[in-house]
Amino acid sequence: MVIASQLFVPDLGLELTRLDRIQNLEQLIDPGNSSLHPTRPHSGSPVSSAFSTSGQRKAPASPKDEDTKMLNPIIDSWPRAKIRDQLTNALYKSRRIMLHDAPACTSEDNFSMPPERAKVLIEDCLEQLKGDLFIGLVDAELMKSLPDIIDKVHVHLHASVLLVYYLLLCQGHLIREDGYRSCGDIVSRLYLKCINLLPQWRQGATANTTYLVGALLMSLIAAENQDFDLSWSLHRQACQFAQLLDLHNLDRYQDPSSVDTMTFEHKRHGFWQLIQADLNFCLYHDVPPTIFATDWTVNIPWLGFNLELDGAGYPPVNIASFIANSRLTFIGMGFLEAIGKATVDPYFDLESCIESTCGKIRVTIQEWHLEDRFHKSSLLLDKLFLADALLAGLNFIIIMNSKLPCFFPSSSCKHWNRAVQTARHIVEIVLEVGFPSPSDATIRRIFFLRPFLAVLTLYENLAVVTDEMRCKDILSLGRLQKVLAIGAEYRPDLVPIVEVMESLAHLVRGQGTHP
Repeated sequence: MVIASQLFVPDLGLELTRLDRIQNLEQLIDPGNSSLHPTRPHSGSPVSSAFSTSGQRKAPASPKDEDTKMLNPIIDSWPRAKIRDQLTNALYKSRRIMLHDAPACTSEDNFSMPPERAKVLIEDCLEQLKGDLFIGLVDAELMKSLPDIIDKVHVHLHASVLLVYYLLLCQGHLIREDGYRSCGDIVSRLYLKCINLLPQWRQGATANTTYLVGALLMSLIAAENQDFDLSWSLHRQACQFAQLLDLHNLDRYQDPSSVDTMTFEHKRHGFWQLIQADLNFCLYHDVPPTIFATDWTVNIPWLGFNLELDGAGYPPVNIASFIANSRLTFIGMGFLEAIGKATVDPYFDLESCIESTCGKIRVTIQEWHLEDRFHKSSLLLDKLFLADALLAGLNFIIIMNSKLPCFFPSSSCKHWNRAVQTARHIVEIVLEVGFPSPSDATIRRIFFLRPFLAVLTLYENLAVVTDEMRCKDILSLGRLQKVLAIGAEYRPDLVPIVEVMESLAHLVRGQGTHP
């Protein structure tokens, strides 16, 4: 474990208690509260002044200098607010219910679980996710030993160790997915346990691998719970930890042949996941980059690795989806740079750039056989890896087209039509993940795939445009609503989302004019 001196961690919302978070959500849910329509002070492209293809990048910005306004859980920039805000309000209500009604726990509650059960979950998580989010850097033996000692009154563990332990248990439950209600209750309680640990975690923050993994895993589970403010705060903190641990210079000073090859590839893998997450925050939420616009030298992993191929000649699903996602990340970086050029150059042809970029995304999806493998895969975890890469590219297409001034619900607008066709594709993929028997784990993973941008696009289209796909779109959205309604039987926090989808369905049925 790498140890550094104690690190000052700006607030970034990490000191908020559970009650603080509930009160903040209640203010957002208030229809008279302007916070539902956040504005940001920075103008132009979030990366135009920070990123260049020359490789000369600015030093990392301190998180304390970043904008801390609320992030819209769907997308921050959208030409029409009404339907987006209805969906957003439902997501806020969902989070409030989860925080308010889930089983209460405190930072002192050791969350008793049979040791053998906990060991299985920890081992599953460490094995299944050892290449993700720097989890391979965690002290595995320490984590495996905790179930036997954590309940002992004389044992006092550091908040950073506890946070990683509970997050591994949480991910282990989602991997095993062996029960509806019990799994959902346990995962919700573990999530609240982790939230309650954050103030204590922040106070002792040190740049070591345990803090890094804790920040990354907590950012992931916060995103699954649609709390992108918390997710972004922890992402920014993880970026700072990674830089202090010199993980952004993996290929600058170190000779890969002098270290264990698999460990080195896992480090590269983890850093590129950080880059991918950074790009997503920029694209969805119009925030400046935290790490990809800084000075870093890390090659894409696995490209020179001797991978085992399956019978069809494909690399493992997790590797193929990761490399495809990395390619999409490069494409997304190029698009953000184009946005920056369009901001300062009135003659820059952004429309042609978007046409070309959408084509590159489609080619990437085809070259890596993402969709074909997705439909053929019988393993849920493989489907989720592939769906993650697929929806990353498809959501990029919607976001890019939404940046054009002519983007407006109309059958005569080719950019709107492209977004609608892409949204239909996304909903089909999400439904294939969710059916035939949606569980708590499946719904959490669906939420992590960010399906609500596609849902928003289809409802916008149904409210304005009448075409031959209208009935099919209403049916597809109804099926997605049914998936969530099944989940709402044992997860009350899903009820507001089901209700708003039902309300919007009534609104758009038979309607061909503006809502």
